[in-house]
Amino acid sequence: MNRFFQPRLRQRVLITSVAIIALVTSALAAVINKLYSQSYMASYSSELVAQMPMVVAQLNRAGLIKDVDKWIDSLDPSDTDYIAVVCDQSDKTTWVSDKSSAAKLRDVCRYLPENISTPTLITMKNHQAI
Repeated sequence: MNRFFQPRLRQRVLITSVAIIALVTSALAAVINKLYSQSYMASYSSELVAQMPMVVAQLNRAGLIKDVDKWIDSLDPSDTDYIAVVCDQSDKTTWVSDKSSAAKLRDVCRYLPENISTPTLITMKNHQAI
């Protein structure tokens, strides 16, 4: 009668192993899903930032921003919290933001990869990320 209430050792080991595998797989799936979501949001945000000039142009064309120059002049450009660089096609720096100037970043454009269309993290020779 005790045989019916106590499973054999092999069955207990098999059930325990399956439970552990299922638990680890579920935890790993949750971590991968969270990382994928963060990566997706970062990618979407960088694409959105890259499209901001087009958004302003479309708002101007739709008449929501009556005078773009007046609107731009009303903004305070000294209150920036970003580092930005504008490069020409020959990898020469044509403009740097105030934060870039304060950080003494020079010749950043030559470190850019070819055909870059979105904001990207760049590592300088001294391994400082910008």
